[in-house]
Amino acid sequence: MKKSLLVVCTAISIIAIFQSSIQAPKSLLKASGSGIATQTSCTSCHGSAVSGGSITLVGLPTKVTAGQSYTFSVHLNDAKTTAKDWGFAMTFASGTLSTTNAAVGITSGKLNCYHQTPPFVTDTAYTFDKITWTAPATAGTVAVKFAGIAGNGDMTDNSADHSYKGTASLTVSLPTPVKIASFEALLASNKVNLKWSSASELNTESFIVERSIDGSSYSIAGTLKAVGNSTTLHAYSFTDDVSSLIGNVYYRLKIIDKNGTTAYSEVQVVSVKANQSKIVKIYPNPLRQGQNLNVKFIAMKSDNVTFSLITSSGSKVANLTSNVNEGINNITLNFDQRHLSKGTYYLTTNNSQDKQLVVIQ
Repeated sequence: MKKSLLVVCTAISIIAIFQSSIQAPKSLLKASGSGIATQTSCTSCHGSAVSGGSITLVGLPTKVTAGQSYTFSVHLNDAKTTAKDWGFAMTFASGTLSTTNAAVGITSGKLNCYHQTPPFVTDTAYTFDKITWTAPATAGTVAVKFAGIAGNGDMTDNSADHSYKGTASLTVSLPTPVKIASFEALLASNKVNLKWSSASELNTESFIVERSIDGSSYSIAGTLKAVGNSTTLHAYSFTDDVSSLIGNVYYRLKIIDKNGTTAYSEVQVVSVKANQSKIVKIYPNPLRQGQNLNVKFIAMKSDNVTFSLITSSGSKVANLTSNVNEGINNITLNFDQRHLSKGTYYLTTNNSQDKQLVVIQ
């Protein structure tokens, strides 16, 4: 087929219908596709387009994901005019092309594709299918130029042949590590059960469960390894101990892919209520002479609480009373260790059965 195409760039969307004429470079005869990207000289060998005719790329979106593959078709429509043979040529600025269609050729650089021996089909339209383009690994834009011919079947270049052209700009974005299908946080006793599922994963490395008590500053509660790559639903779960917390506790997922890209889930909130007054943390421990003992204490109500040091036999050796508010309290106790022997003691309160081991050195 002495049909050869120059791919010319015009600022038109990839999904538009193109009705402009095309001049074809003589270097692109029949199955040759080597000059698609560089040919600039042209002749008026194929005539002008028919009103209503078009070349359209079907199945290739304008917004694509880096490294992903997209299978599409080149659809030629010669309006109401019956053509007898068909051809096309196109070029991508980057990425790679492949095909399983024997009627389609790919150049050695895998950036250009074209018709092989032209198919002879008498119709008003024809589709070259099973063409796959894989987007580049980096974000950016990719220019696409394409053109097609509906020939009259006499294998000569004349005005009875109709040509169409078009261009597109594809936006390449880095992949989202994962698509979260669901995420919930449920409080059970002193634990929060977190459950989530991924609808799909692409190069996902891990899920980091982050916790916050103010909804602003987050810390790591735990980390789970991700499946990595999947197009099916996968379920995950994590249990967080909140026995030392009270009030609203905020959770979110930090999603990390293998390239270090991160994304965050929506935030889930649980309300933790104290079911008893208790000591949840003491420090420093061991306690040395001259140091104060810091106590994190959860109170069921505002009250005066007496903190006592007792020996392993149950004898009280020191008492200090402090005002506490309902909720979490941070209290500093100044026991005079000069009057206490070195050894092991227990810190208790007058309003709970809780006790914590304290070592005095």
